[in-house]
Amino acid sequence: MNNDIEFRQIRYFVAVAEELNFTRAAKKLRIAQSLLSRQIQNLEKEIGIQLLDRTKRKISLTPAGITFFDECRQIIQAVEQAIQNTQKVAQGKIGRIVMGIESSTRHDIVLKIIRQFHQSYPGIELVLQEMSSGKQVKALREKKITVGLLDPVIATTDLKFQVLFSDPLVAVLPEKHPLANSETIDLEDLATDLWVTGPHDGSCGLLKRLLDICKQYGFTPQIRQEANDIPMKLSFIAAGFGVSLLPASSRTLATPGVKFIPLQDPVPEIQMAIAWLDKPEPSPLRESLLETIHSAVGLKQIGSTP
Repeated sequence: MNNDIEFRQIRYFVAVAEELNFTRAAKKLRIAQSLLSRQIQNLEKEIGIQLLDRTKRKISLTPAGITFFDECRQIIQAVEQAIQNTQKVAQGKIGRIVMGIESSTRHDIVLKIIRQFHQSYPGIELVLQEMSSGKQVKALREKKITVGLLDPVIATTDLKFQVLFSDPLVAVLPEKHPLANSETIDLEDLATDLWVTGPHDGSCGLLKRLLDICKQYGFTPQIRQEANDIPMKLSFIAAGFGVSLLPASSRTLATPGVKFIPLQDPVPEIQMAIAWLDKPEPSPLRESLLETIHSAVGLKQIGSTP
């Protein structure tokens, strides 16, 4: 017994088992009856078992043939399902995609993207990983994430970037700070304060932007405490560890003991952009996510294809 069975033999046998008539089965398969009969005989020889009882008047399935028929139908269904799933993956309708998110990203925008993506592509698993802008760049290069939502201040030539939105920066102070009740703040007035910032490892886009802004005002902030995300920064500020500049949208993360004070003109901003590898190979899943972001944020044009 060789068991070198071809898939077409399985299809032929299922057709005969369903019709219990070689003439009708051959017509259904659009092949010659003689070819069909020969293929079924070859199949029985391959597995070494009689599958059909043949008489002049009719054919019927043997007990072994009944079992084989049930198994073959499952095989055909599995192959058809595999083909459909493969086609859906190629079309960007099912699969898994990982997106990096900077902690300073507006939460309302992220929620809108998630909800719209799940509604438009229920068959695709969207995995979100919070990481700094610098770490997202590294993860994109290593293909650990497919799309990044980050600060374009860390732009590189091997990635494509498109700015999604800008968010004005505001001064964030402990409520007992001498300037906590000011209507606006001149950034120079915070030059001698201690600061709460993101990690000083070159990966934090917000910290890089903060250092650039402070440099324009003639000082380098004295960093007392580092924190990875905005909620933790707010907690440290409330505890009196220092001051910071954060996106105005972080006001939604109401934290007792913290005051948000607008900066005097010109008000600096933080930008948030979508980023992906600048590679020519097509990625239907990436295109599906980029299209969703386009719709959610309202950009006029977005996409990784020319």
